[in-house]
Amino acid sequence: MKKSANDFQRKKGDNVISSELPMGFSMALAKNTSALAYFTNLTDDMKQSVVEQTHSIKSKGQMQQFVDSLVPRIQSF
Repeated sequence: MKKSANDFQRKKGDNVISSELPMGFSMALAKNTSALAYFTNLTDDMKQSVVEQTHSIKSKGQMQQFVDSLVPRIQSF
């Protein structure tokens, strides 16, 4: 089963604490599968750091730019 952006979870001991991602961040990730794959493979601490950075973003466009910047562009030569 493929995980979505909203499946972000942090484990502590035997308990699993679900942390919902901000809606705008989830929607922006859904539009950029490379960024979603990148985010999914981060450690929990790194994910939390990324999520914390989203709290100061005020617009949909800024959120998409932030998400798009998560993955470096691959340039062809």
